Amino acid sequence: RSEFYLAGPIEICQNDIGEYNAIDAGMMIGVNVNWTLLDDFGTTIQTAGPSSSTSFTFNVPVGTYTLQAVPQSLSGSCNVIYEIPVIVNALPVLPTAINGTDLICPGTAYTYTADGLPAHEFHWFINNGGVMTEDFGDQLNVVWGANPPYELQLSQIEVSGLQCESETISFSATAISGFTLIGTEQICREQSGLYSADSFENIDYEWTIIPEDAGTIIDGEGTANVEIFWHSAGNHTVSLDVCGMNQTLAVTVFDLPEPTAVFPALLCPFEEGSVSTTVLYDAYEWRDEFGSVVSNDPNPGLIPGYYEVIVTDANGCELVGNYTIDAP
Repeated sequence: RSEFYLAGPIEICQNDIGEYNAIDAGMMIGVNVNWTLLDDFGTTIQTAGPSSSTSFTFNVPVGTYTLQAVPQSLSGSCNVIYEIPVIVNALPVLPTAINGTDLICPGTAYTYTADGLPAHEFHWFINNGGVMTEDFGDQLNVVWGANPPYELQLSQIEVSGLQCESETISFSATAISGFTLIGTEQICREQSGLYSADSFENIDYEWTIIPEDAGTIIDGEGTANVEIFWHSAGNHTVSLDVCGMNQTLAVTVFDLPEPTAVFPALLCPFEEGSVSTTVLYDAYEWRDEFGSVVSNDPNPGLIPGYYEVIVTDANGCELVGNYTIDAP
């Protein structure tokens, strides 16, 4: 007869599985034993056997436990009981956050970052349309597939000691289902309008002006917000493609007024003459050569000199005309 002993971890992370073997010290073969896991108070937590090996899942409170083994046949061993302590260590706390967009365009690459404890390694679990993968590190790059689910789970692992791993936090993304396009729908020629759509991270915004020569994007090309300078009057279209979807916006561009003044060909010095335009506009601003406003009437009386008139039509469009009333 010979003694037996137990082989297996005496320190383990909470919720981990410990594998244990009962071994005959002389013959180095397995010994069938009855297994009992006891807490600090001697209370039985789990039992197993008779068998020469077993496993315990340590989903128990943090603390020191006793693993006890009693041979099935007391006559076959010198020792009738063998005990080892098992210390159950706490898991790290949960990671703080998964950072990144939760509105995605399938087929596009996205970057997600992890927040958590220092001196820990992050462990990613990716469910990309049912395809399960894993990765490690502070940052994760993923190209989401055509179909959901788009799910991430994240744990953190101690980089020293037992390298216990925390429970996971979860993150879900959703495919972009549509977007809204808004902007200036009525505008005067030679003015710029602002146009915008919902802002999505890491998305290409493809703007088109129809007809192409009606206007020019002067700011924001490729982003969710653009400024368009309109060159020609007429009924035009702003078109935007985002993530395989399209929205359009009709834009009416009004032509500018063209004020033609009617005034006396010749006036005596300091003589007033009636001045008007060939077309009646909604608003007038007559200025003299010094830039001072001299009248807001449609047909003011003006003395000889240099004048500028700013007219505003019914659409709110403005244009400046310059005139000189001569004196002998």
